[in-house]
Amino acid sequence: MLRGEQSGYRHLVFQFAFDNQPMDIAEVDLGDDDVPLSAAREMLGSEKIIGATSHTLEEALRGQDSGADYLGFGTMFPTETKKGLKIRGIEEYSKLGEQIVIPV
Repeated sequence: MLRGEQSGYRHLVFQFAFDNQPMDIAEVDLGDDDVPLSAAREMLGSEKIIGATSHTLEEALRGQDSGADYLGFGTMFPTETKKGLKIRGIEEYSKLGEQIVIPV
């Protein structure tokens, strides 16, 4: 997911292709099937905010070590939109402890 500025208001773009065109966006939230964080950072530069998806402590550490500015973690609770996914819950979240120093 991308978040950016257009005509003075914030908007969301859910699918995109990198085609060497300049993108005026503020933030990229990379999911499991998106481009690698290193590729997004190279394309967007150091000033843009990049978030990474994580489901385990190992994935969270990998995202943090790869240069993510923040992490999404979950699925935390059952929802109608996240059917069939393993629920991580507070217990799994608490394993992040002091090893993860970026926002989650």
